[in-house]
Amino acid sequence: MIARERSEATERYLQTIFELEEDRVVPRRARISSRLGHSKSAVSQKIERMRESGLVQITEDRCIVLTPSGNRLAVTRVRRHRLAERMLADMIGIPRIDVHEIACGWQQAMVDDVERRLVPLLGYPATDPWGNPMPGLSMLGFSDVPAVIGTPISELPLHTPTRCVIRRFSEYLQSNVDALAALLDNGIEPGIEIMATIGKSAVVLANSRASATVPPAIACSVHVEVTGTYGAV
Repeated sequence: MIARERSEATERYLQTIFELEEDRVVPRRARISSRLGHSKSAVSQKIERMRESGLVQITEDRCIVLTPSGNRLAVTRVRRHRLAERMLADMIGIPRIDVHEIACGWQQAMVDDVERRLVPLLGYPATDPWGNPMPGLSMLGFSDVPAVIGTPISELPLHTPTRCVIRRFSEYLQSNVDALAALLDNGIEPGIEIMATIGKSAVVLANSRASATVPPAIACSVHVEVTGTYGAV
C-alpha cells in the first residue's frame, strides 16, 4: 500500500510537469508547488528523488525536464485520464464539468488492455472532452491522431482585443471548477469564437452575448487559435 501511494505521488508529479509543458509554462519547483498545493521544500525533496530515479533532469537554470522514461509514464497517465473522461462523457453521459474530478479516480483502474478496448469504442478520439490532445495512442498500437493545440491566451498581446477561437481548456482550468463554471455559464467554451483582451491583472473573454473575467494564472489554461482579425465580436 505504501509503495502504491509513493508511485501515485510520483505519477502525479510527472503528470503535473507534463501539463505545465502543454501549457507552455516552464516547469520549475515553484510552479509545481503552486499547482499541487505542496510546500516548496516538499516539492524539492520529491523532485530530487525523481532525479535520482532517472525520471527527471534538472537544467542549469533549474528547469525540470522529463527523461524518456519519465515522459513515457507521464504520457500513459495523462492518456488514461483523458480516455476515462471521454468514457464518462460520451458513454455514460456524465456532465462535462464533472468528468475531470471523477476521471482522476477512474484512471487508476486503467490498464493497457482496457485502453485498447476503449479506444475503438470511443471512435479513436483525438482529444478529451475539453479539446486536449490524446497523447501516446501509438503506445497502444494505434495511430496517433494530430490535434489542434492552440496558443495560450496568456501569450496574446497586452491591451489588444484579439479575435480567436477557443481550441481547448487544459487540465489546470478543469480542476478550478469555479473558474470553469463561470466561463461555461457565459457560453465560453472550446469551439466558440471570442474576443480576448489581456490586462496585467485580469483577462476578459467575450463572445457575442456575454463576457467573463479570469485571472492571468488561469489564462495559460485557455488555448486559442487566433483568426488574425481585430474588433468587436
